[in-house]
Parts: sequence; structure tokens; C-alpha cells
Amino acid sequence: MPPAIAIEVAGHRARTFVRQLGATAFADRGPYGATIASLFDAPDVWTLVARHQRPLGFCMVRVRGLDASLPAVAVAAGQRGLGLGRRLVEAAIALARHKGARELTLAVAEGAPAAGFFAALGFRPHGDAGRYPNGHHAHLLHRSIPVLETP
Repeated sequence: MPPAIAIEVAGHRARTFVRQLGATAFADRGPYGATIASLFDAPDVWTLVARHQRPLGFCMVRVRGLDASLPAVAVAAGQRGLGLGRRLVEAAIALARHKGARELTLAVAEGAPAAGFFAALGFRPHGDAGRYPNGHHAHLLHRSIPVLETP
């Protein structure tokens, strides 16, 4: 992975990239492009983008009081396995902590390889998340966001 990867809060010009990558990355879960677009515009959702000369991936984090969720995490196909997803999720955890959240949840499709990725980041099974529009079953994953102690 190039060392100049930046993780930043997405501006309006990243909207098209986020919508297109979201639609592609989640194509097997139904029409997710419109959902991604509405989340991008939601006042309680921050979209983080990994960038090196161009956008490479994104992570959305919704914060509501002490609770936060990750509605979407996606990395462009040619960039997977380089640590971008981990960096995006870690940045989302830090942002959620800064906004006051202490708990973080997300849904993952049954049998999805992403379940192992999230387990490595400290997420544990937390129940049933229902079904995606295409009928695939989803599991809810959860992790605490520890409060950082100041010296």
C-alpha cells in the first residue's frame, strides 16, 4: 500500500465515487446505490474516504448519542487486501469515539468473508439483523468503543 494514503471526511465531490462503489460492492444485496446516496446526505452520517491521488474506498459511520453503526464499508476491487478497510474502520471508530459513541454495530451478510475481517477488528456476533432486500440473511455484529484515557 502506498504510504501517502489519506483517510478524510468525504466532501460533496466524493459522492459519485461513494455511490458507484457502494452499488458495485453491495450489488448482491439489492439496490443499495440509492441507500448509499441517502446515507451520504444524512446529517448524522459521516463518510470517510481513503484516497491516494483518487478515492480507493469508503466507510460510513452513523452516530446517534452513545450508539454508532457502520452502514457501509467498501474498498475498490483492485485495492483489497492492502489494509485500507482496516484503516477506514479504525478511523470510523475514532470519529465515533470523538462524537461520544461508546457502542458500534454493523450488519454483515450470512457467509460473507467480511465477517472474518470484522471479527479481527473486535466485532462479535450480537443477534439477527433481518434480511437484505434480496432476501439474504444478515447478522448483527457489535463492539465497544473504549474511552481513551488522557495522561
